Amino acid sequence: MFSHTSRTIRIRNIENDASRDTIAAYADALCGSYDQRKLLGIIPLRHSDGKCLVSLAPQSGRQTATITLPSKRLKQKVSATTHQDWSFDDNFNDLTVLHAPLESELDICAVHGLNGNAFDTFAWQGGQMWLRDFLPTHPQLRNSRIMTYGYSSLLNDSSNTTGVQEWASGLLRAVSSVRESSEERSRPIIFVCHSLGGLVAREAMLELNRDARLRKSRLYDGLEPQYCGLLFLATPHSGSLIGIWNDYLIQLAQLSGLRAHDFSQILGAFNGSSRISKRDFGLLDPPIPFECLYETRKMRVGAGKEIIVTAEAAGMNDVAAEAMGDVDHVQICRFPHRTHPGYDQICRCILRIRGRISTAVSAKTGSGHEVLEPLVDQPQPNNPAFDESSQHRPRYPTEADQPIAQRSVIQGGKARGGNISFDGRRFDVGGGYAEGGSADLQDGKNFYGSVEGGIGSGGTLRM
Repeated sequence: MFSHTSRTIRIRNIENDASRDTIAAYADALCGSYDQRKLLGIIPLRHSDGKCLVSLAPQSGRQTATITLPSKRLKQKVSATTHQDWSFDDNFNDLTVLHAPLESELDICAVHGLNGNAFDTFAWQGGQMWLRDFLPTHPQLRNSRIMTYGYSSLLNDSSNTTGVQEWASGLLRAVSSVRESSEERSRPIIFVCHSLGGLVAREAMLELNRDARLRKSRLYDGLEPQYCGLLFLATPHSGSLIGIWNDYLIQLAQLSGLRAHDFSQILGAFNGSSRISKRDFGLLDPPIPFECLYETRKMRVGAGKEIIVTAEAAGMNDVAAEAMGDVDHVQICRFPHRTHPGYDQICRCILRIRGRISTAVSAKTGSGHEVLEPLVDQPQPNNPAFDESSQHRPRYPTEADQPIAQRSVIQGGKARGGNISFDGRRFDVGGGYAEGGSADLQDGKNFYGSVEGGIGSGGTLRM
């Protein structure tokens, strides 16, 4: 059984000649005439620029739309609408494409957690949803195809016998089905996962790795491990620690309105499978780039307030989780406006992961640059090319380091306005730091480098 959205509907099988304006006009019509809306105080929800909260994107040979309505009552009425061709629902099961530019350079797919919904999990108070309403206008990510995946995760559904392996396979099948062309199949894809949805995506990477070895009889031929990356939002990777895991189960049970004993029976298998999955994930070759974020605000569970997923539980395989300030377990994946620090932090994580995927693919295919050996992170306040709030910062080599003899040159570059970041393993370069500007990193004889040209053809990084 799937959960239902509070105010948003999905419309599938829309004709290809329909436009976003068509959907916006339809949203207006759903709310009745202007006089009726004025009398009842009902208006369609809109962006600050006046545009309706709608989306329209190609999917499976037709188009899929979403419309966020002013009230739950109106949503329920519209969900029951019948149309000659269009299909209406409010459960967002399976894959929903929210944004798909003609020349996409990246795929982004959101995965919700248990008792979640593929839309509302990432929407602020059931309204603005950052993947649909903010990300398509981000200067460095607007050329991304953006999707969200829904699965039957209601814990109070006694007839639901599916588990993490079935959910993982379903995720792979759904995403693979829309990556049909050779260009799409060689496009980086990043899964943005909330809570236990991260365990589903992590298991999916193990299943994908097994499938990739089959070669001739593959089930998920639209996906290759080398093009995948993961961003975990408050995912409890350290479930193998019995005390932490039991505390987590109790807290989630209280949030879900279930008895802890019943909840533990439902999710008890996650403990053992999580431990094995985490170990096997760390052994993947090629390794899957990932980053982890954790919440910093307590939320009410039962009679008190608790941190649901701690910093220790959110990290995985020697990769420490990064804090997102002033958000709880629910708010870590939904934001009220595009200037929210948490939204900006997620975008920077996505850019870093994309850079690491591109670097790894380039190194494997021999595209003309070497990979620097890892250096221990430390702050670098005098370098404007790196964000001060990130926990993954490069550092300059010191006299105690072995001399660095590598020199790499990356010319041209496809990315626009990309970022330079350091993840503790290698340098990632995506299009330069600033248009027409330069960023220099210098430390005497041990290391030197510069970024010239910024974005566009001809930009050069020398290290």
